[in-house]
Amino acid sequence: AVYRTDGTVHTFKTRDFNGWTMPTEEALMGSADGCAPLDSPEPNVLQIGNHWKLAQMYDVNHFSFSARQQEGQQRNKAATAMIFRNTGSTHPGPRFDYNAWGEVPTYSVSPPRFGARTLEIDHWRIRQMDATHLSITHENGNVARIFRSDGTVHGNNPSFSGYATAALGDPTCAFLTKRFVQLGDWRLAEFDDQHLTVSHRDGKTSAIYSRSGNRSYGPRTDYNSWNFDSGDILQGSAEGCVSISSTSYFTSQSVTSTPEIVVKFSSDLAADIKGIEDLFKVYDGANAETELVITGASLKSGDPSTLQLALSSKPSSEVSYQVSTVGDVPTKDPLEIVPAGSIHDLTVASWDYLQIGNWRLAHTCELCSYSHFSISSDTSMLTSQIFRNTGTLHPGPRSDYNGFDVGAYTGPTYSLSGDSVQFGNLAVQVRDWRIRQIDDTHLSVTHENGNVSRIYRSDGTLHGRVNSFSGYAAPLGEPKCAYLAKSYLQIGDWRIGALGIYHLAVSHRDGKTSAVYRGTDGAIHPGPRTDWNAWTIPEELVIMGSKEGC
Repeated sequence: AVYRTDGTVHTFKTRDFNGWTMPTEEALMGSADGCAPLDSPEPNVLQIGNHWKLAQMYDVNHFSFSARQQEGQQRNKAATAMIFRNTGSTHPGPRFDYNAWGEVPTYSVSPPRFGARTLEIDHWRIRQMDATHLSITHENGNVARIFRSDGTVHGNNPSFSGYATAALGDPTCAFLTKRFVQLGDWRLAEFDDQHLTVSHRDGKTSAIYSRSGNRSYGPRTDYNSWNFDSGDILQGSAEGCVSISSTSYFTSQSVTSTPEIVVKFSSDLAADIKGIEDLFKVYDGANAETELVITGASLKSGDPSTLQLALSSKPSSEVSYQVSTVGDVPTKDPLEIVPAGSIHDLTVASWDYLQIGNWRLAHTCELCSYSHFSISSDTSMLTSQIFRNTGTLHPGPRSDYNGFDVGAYTGPTYSLSGDSVQFGNLAVQVRDWRIRQIDDTHLSVTHENGNVSRIYRSDGTLHGRVNSFSGYAAPLGEPKCAYLAKSYLQIGDWRIGALGIYHLAVSHRDGKTSAVYRGTDGAIHPGPRTDWNAWTIPEELVIMGSKEGC
């Protein structure tokens, strides 16, 4: 029965309005002595913020996200936004059953527990499976929900079971604050007084649940809780949340550039850390006493999760180096640090581009469905030409696929093999593209699949896709009359040269220019023409490749 202040009595059978949902309180009168204790004293429920509960409801087979009743509503209208079932199925709201605010959750011998990037509530786990996926799993192995870092949501896939590793593990980057639960790179947060959101550190939100019981899915970039301060930790531990993701030394095409190591972290570092270079050590992995001197350190512009360490000398190609922290490195969140003693192997990487003056011929967009090779300038950060592995051309002016836009989705790529740029017989190869002199008359730009995107002819004309002029028709061969200098790239009888800071020309030795790319507006000016000829550039020293055979 439910007795109401208006004097009415409600005797319907219901699970809501149950006094056993209230925490046990101190007795004001009488005595609690002799009351039978609950067989399982701990409720299987975790509250996030002021309005949300994650709970195992009715039995061990159901788990729900439920919201507190809206202020001013009559009867019990606390809404449930989602129910997860042990079959791997989901049952969305709005609905008013399986709600931990108005009904009694199940009880067990232990309260909700935190483990290694995991929250366990009796027979259910929410766990970060890898850098990309968060799953909700029943102990039978069925996965009721998978959230992915690209903002998408997926269904039952047992390979993402949170019980694939049986051990819960020690609490590691798994904790509860007043506003959110953090599990590795994921947060389930009370975003405001109406919404619970599931969002990834990289910026994408996968799901939004409303107190009305409705839900919406990503990918989207709003309702992301990663700008929230952690505040006090109520349960769990923030230890292990931040680590070194990668350490890379990028080989340079410049003989004068300062050697630099790029250290990537899993979270943004604090700004203006004094003496940050003293918190790191770069040394021979086989002999820790052999160190490379760090002369300076700075956060990468626009990316506070990346630290650039300047070195006094280049790392030797014969030595396997390691980078370690010799002190705690603070992050933007006071609760999270990169602990002293963190170690990461140094990887030698090379950018997938050729730099000619302030121009780059670059392989761009690592995650794109197609392979792209572009001609771009840093004068106005414009791209003049994109070649695609379909054999098509995509001219500028445009600002994406720019070889100088490091860190952008369509920016330049890099290779960990250290040999992404290779010179051969009248040819140069950048990743999966070749620029090659085919005969005395023709220079082509070809993808490794055989599609030819551009042909330059010695009479100054331009031609499109004719795959019989493929640069992959013959092996790359040994370097012969193919080299990079500071202001030009020479391939046999052809030069691609920077004329001043605004123009890049593709010219034949006989005097004709087939194309001029302009940096100020990203435009292309085709030949035939006799001005803007790259062969007017004085001969320069070889940076890469060989002059032999020219």
